[in-house]
Amino acid sequence: MHDQCFFAINALINDVYRGGLDAYFHNSAGGYIAEALAGLEEIQQLDVRDIVLAAQQLLFGNEAMADHHAQRRLQIYRTDGYLSDEVETALDALDGRFYALVDGGQLEELLKAYAERHRLYAAF
Repeated sequence: MHDQCFFAINALINDVYRGGLDAYFHNSAGGYIAEALAGLEEIQQLDVRDIVLAAQQLLFGNEAMADHHAQRRLQIYRTDGYLSDEVETALDALDGRFYALVDGGQLEELLKAYAERHRLYAAF
């Protein structure tokens, strides 16, 4: 499970930096949200976790998030393929908060320590 959490948090970071929180949820990495959230909780990154949860609520509301990324895209985007202006503005604010927390480097250091503690680098 530790390797899955490590992978899922890294996938979260990479997808958000490539296209924002909506990109994370519509790409395949979004399917690992449970592992990412569990890992963020374990390394005490609750502010980052809360941002991800807020984005999930914004994009899916009370609707269950589809397992497959193609189905999630249909849930996220309007019939014209875009987000509403209101949702886009709210996501931009969440993206900014995410970047501010991650850019400091603390999450990267915590992930490195997590990997070392759980011997995830042992195979290398």
